[in-house]
Amino acid sequence: MTAPSPRPSPRPSATRWGAAEIHRFDEMPADVASRTYRRSAIRGENAMVTLNHFEPGNPPWPTHDHPFDQISFVLSGRMLVQLADETFEVTAPAAVWIPADMPHCLNITGDEPCLNLDVFGLPREDFLYMTEYQRNTWSTADGEIR
Repeated sequence: MTAPSPRPSPRPSATRWGAAEIHRFDEMPADVASRTYRRSAIRGENAMVTLNHFEPGNPPWPTHDHPFDQISFVLSGRMLVQLADETFEVTAPAAVWIPADMPHCLNITGDEPCLNLDVFGLPREDFLYMTEYQRNTWSTADGEIR
């Protein structure tokens, strides 16, 4: 008995859970934040993921925090990650868990590009513009559709 062939992407399917979506990384719109940093994003109702491409020489990211967890997968390259008062050198492949409300920042190190994938415990309001290409819409707590 042979396994069924997978369905071609990106044909989303409507299910009892809502409409699923499949997007190829190389077809997702890129936000070019600077000459050394570009990113793409996808979201669900309760999570968001950004794919971040950093070139050597990218300026340090400012210290910030947010009210939801973040998990950063460092897929290639190196970075210094400051978590509260401690700084760690993180070399791919690695993952970093950043608890909600913890001050953190990063600085790309080395002479090779750095690729990381950030998973956020909730969709970031300041990143929603990057997911406008998605066909789904979601309701916010106040009933507004985004």
